[in-house]
Amino acid sequence: MSRTRPLRILALITALLLIGAACAEDERPVIVTGDNPETAARDILGTAESAGLDTLAAAIEAAGLTETLQGDGPFTVFAPNEAAFADLPDGLVALLVDEETDLLADLLLAHVAEGVHTSVELLDTGGVDSIGGSRITVETVEVPATDDEGEPTSTVEIGGQAELASADTIATNGMVHVIDTVLVPDELADRVNEAVDSIPEIVDVVSTLEEEGNFTTLLELVQTPGLDPAILGALTSEGPITVFAPTDAAFALLPEDKIQQLLDEPELLAAVLGFHVVPREVLATTVSTERYFTTAEGQGARMISLGADEYTFAGVPLTETDIIATNGVVHVVGEVLIPESAQGPGGL
Repeated sequence: MSRTRPLRILALITALLLIGAACAEDERPVIVTGDNPETAARDILGTAESAGLDTLAAAIEAAGLTETLQGDGPFTVFAPNEAAFADLPDGLVALLVDEETDLLADLLLAHVAEGVHTSVELLDTGGVDSIGGSRITVETVEVPATDDEGEPTSTVEIGGQAELASADTIATNGMVHVIDTVLVPDELADRVNEAVDSIPEIVDVVSTLEEEGNFTTLLELVQTPGLDPAILGALTSEGPITVFAPTDAAFALLPEDKIQQLLDEPELLAAVLGFHVVPREVLATTVSTERYFTTAEGQGARMISLGADEYTFAGVPLTETDIIATNGVVHVVGEVLIPESAQGPGGL
């Protein structure tokens, strides 16, 4: 499966790389980034985590490659960023992390090469062989002008599929280059396609909640007359969104008069429901320790991994995670989450 996307202009990076290549015959290659002592003090996995590559870090752990990439190495890693994983078919990341870990490991090793290879060297040699056996090509390609008056530009393409997003971040046991697409070498394409075909049919968040069958109260509340239509609009939008969905049993824990209060006070209801929605996709499998997210209500909360596939959000345990929808993901909570704005006198 070849996943190509329109090339975006990375003018600054490209200029630096090309200048470096021209001057590199007798000089030490210029390192574009990676001179931050904090970054340089971390191994490859720690470098990925500090750079916000949470999905990659979680995938490395799930694939059983943590010890390898924290070892002496040295390694060069072509690290897919968050957008790269988000562009994969819906449900594939969760399937790889939860079930197809052998395929996940093979995919990740197709992004890793032995030794330290700077961007200048890679442009000069044309690429490097991955530990997985595939060739990772590195070349400058021309990007056509967008209109008749424009000038063609150039960018750095990795593996014939990805663009270089950042280069030459130094780790204690190697080097990291960030790319914007997950590389799928030809020898893994059939296995990836089979995995994609095995993903169950996915519907949007609202339809997912309806099919689950135990979110009747939540679905009724989001359609309450007078409620800000943006709440229901968010659940049916293209997303991506994350919904921390209280079950009917969770709502049953609230006193009956509080449910009536929510029905009578649309602004209060909007605050409570908004605190259950994060306007981005958050897979539990990408939370290796903890992450902070701002909800649609405005207040932030932490999602924490307790280990052994146990998680909390805003201090409340998640009873089920990573229910994939076409416009996001659903996590199930056993309690109704109450933001600060809905607490105190006159609140819940």
